[in-house]
Amino acid sequence: MFRGCWRSVCRSSDDGAESNAIIVSLIASCALHQIDPWAYLRDVLILLPSWPRDRVLELAPKS
Repeated sequence: MFRGCWRSVCRSSDDGAESNAIIVSLIASCALHQIDPWAYLRDVLILLPSWPRDRVLELAPKS
């Protein structure tokens, strides 16, 4: 069910498609660096509200 809902959101708008591409890219980067994507996303979503905008690239997945 989740996958079907996710696909319909992405097809319904350009913004949805862009958001999907960002998430898929982050998950692929995690896989490339052998990082658990769910743990990475959880940690980033916790940090993001208080993280300075000019340092956001420091949150990119890396090993």
